[in-house]
Amino acid sequence: MEIYVLKSFACLSILFLFYKLVLENSTLHTTKRIYLLASIILSIVIPFITFTQYVAVAPVTEMVTENVVIPVYETQEIIAEPIKYTPYILWSIYTLGVLFFTLRFTKNLISLVQKIRKNPVFKKQSFLYVLLQLPVTPHSFFKYIFIDKEAFEAGKIPKEVLIHEQAHVAQKHSWDILFFEIFQIIFWFNPLLYFFKRSIKLNHEFLADRTVLQTGAPLATYQSILLDFSSKSSVPVMAHSINYSSIKKRFTIMKRHTSKKAALLKGFLVLPLLAVLIYGFSSTKEEFITSEIDKETITVTIDKEKTIWINSFPTNIENIKSTLKKVGINPNEKYYIAEIIADESFKMGFISDVQNELFFYGIRQVKLPGGLIGSNPIAPELNKNLTARSISIKIIDKDFLLVENIKTTKKNLYATLGSLNADITKEQRDRIINIHVSADDDISYKDLLYIQKVAIVYGYHRIVTPKEEIIRSKGNVPMAPESPIVAHNNYANEYVLGATEMDLKSFLLQIEASKIKLNGVAVKLENFANAVDKYTKDWSKTDYKEALPSILIKNSPKEFLDKVDEEFKKTNFSKANAGMGIIPPPPPTSKKVKVGEESVIPPPPVPPTSKKVKVGEESVIPPPPPPPNPPIVSTSKLDHIIRMAKENAAFSYNNKPISSDKAIALLKENSDLNISTEHFENSNPIVTISKEGIKN
Repeated sequence: MEIYVLKSFACLSILFLFYKLVLENSTLHTTKRIYLLASIILSIVIPFITFTQYVAVAPVTEMVTENVVIPVYETQEIIAEPIKYTPYILWSIYTLGVLFFTLRFTKNLISLVQKIRKNPVFKKQSFLYVLLQLPVTPHSFFKYIFIDKEAFEAGKIPKEVLIHEQAHVAQKHSWDILFFEIFQIIFWFNPLLYFFKRSIKLNHEFLADRTVLQTGAPLATYQSILLDFSSKSSVPVMAHSINYSSIKKRFTIMKRHTSKKAALLKGFLVLPLLAVLIYGFSSTKEEFITSEIDKETITVTIDKEKTIWINSFPTNIENIKSTLKKVGINPNEKYYIAEIIADESFKMGFISDVQNELFFYGIRQVKLPGGLIGSNPIAPELNKNLTARSISIKIIDKDFLLVENIKTTKKNLYATLGSLNADITKEQRDRIINIHVSADDDISYKDLLYIQKVAIVYGYHRIVTPKEEIIRSKGNVPMAPESPIVAHNNYANEYVLGATEMDLKSFLLQIEASKIKLNGVAVKLENFANAVDKYTKDWSKTDYKEALPSILIKNSPKEFLDKVDEEFKKTNFSKANAGMGIIPPPPPTSKKVKVGEESVIPPPPVPPTSKKVKVGEESVIPPPPPPPNPPIVSTSKLDHIIRMAKENAAFSYNNKPISSDKAIALLKENSDLNISTEHFENSNPIVTISKEGIKN
């Protein structure tokens, strides 16, 4: 509803602006009347216009998922959303406004009706004249013309005035006012309606003035009459009066003439305006229609010698793909179903290998011996027809979340997400899943970081909060909302915030391998100097001298460090400190002394002789330092996995969720696997296992 109101208001604003700039000062009074009335209707209709785009999609096929274990944790409670009182308050205010303007409209209407009933009325031609006892400026409402009885009988009302009011009645201007009054009751909160109503009444005066002049009334005489009647006497809101609005503007329009060429040009300008409004303020939606797919079944026969026959063409498991291509099977053009026929003595492992080769080529379904049907989770057609999906996560407190209106603990988030969108793979979730995170208060950095870490294992395209958007493919990370420094490095946050609290100027520079981070934010080498200058732009000369920067270097090649050092020396900080670089100068080399030469290096001082302590005396020699702590002996990877399993950690292998038993079995088989463990406050750890290097 709010979006509709905003669109309607924007449409009305643009239409009114066009009227004021292009049409108002022209003499196209009839066109202007139509335009003003049509503008109101268009502002209501255009936001409702919806263009439907039909998208043909393939029929959804059954997905058979093997070896998927969804752990069952604590009972999940479905709770209702809290009551939101804001809509009730807004609707109450709107209803009060409607009631107020309805009463005002009714009061004005009754006032006019009572005037007609309480005063004498006579008919002349098709007009009804109401003779009022009190002095009043002539005005009209529908077919009634209200005039001063005494002035009328004395012949003091000029005929031009009567013709003016007759024009209002004949051209049915009261219907326009009635339309605006009713519209104003419904949309009373729109301030533009007051300006529209003023413009339509002014245009009515232009029309009536034109009618008077067309009867042959001299321009000077008529203008003089208008000045005589430009008194401040009150006129009913819904009536038309000869003295309405700006006399000066009416005089100007009386003398003006709009040419046919100009009229056509102004008329044509309305067309592109209308097109822009429809394009900008209408809406579009997609409707998915199921299209028929040309299906074809191919036969894959495995004989006792493990020769594979594809539609009577012999091959082996290594050449299945090339044989499929050779026999003209194109999975991008047809929906292929492969039926495997094999002897019962074959082990399922070999048949599964054949099935995987068929899947990798793009075959959509495989019928296995025994009637089991497997669907391809990585078929290209399936990926093309996927549409975006959303998951809502609301942070209730430090322990609980609301995931799609299901109340769960933070520790149980991974299991709860695992029960959603189980019909698609992680790779597909990485492309289409949008996670919307909300909270009654500000979302804490730790909570958002934890949700992102869990989402990485589950699969997501982007995470959206009221203040930021995290897109997985771009490598975005959460911002710390409590910190002015955009960083995902906890140490950087603590370091800079600590310096700020102590009123010290500082910054943290981290150089690891060929990457640079300034206060936890990754920066490119070519932007490094500008980033430092931007951070220190408000520092004084004293700040530059007294600043305490921290520079951490790890595993960086000398060539890269030299480039960073060169860029750092371009900064204002370095220039204020005599060209200070990030690499400290080497210590001075000592001069070698040849045999027979006298050394200039002073001899070391003679160590003091230890004073013997007699029995009963107190020794001044400090006690020896305590022995160093014994070295920490690292446990094996397998022990670590077992310990994490006891802590109910969530495990993943090659970006796919696995159980703790599966993780232990993997480490027993291969102790060289890489392990990365993320620990979170009030939440279970996440353990990532991979054959390749772990990507942060």
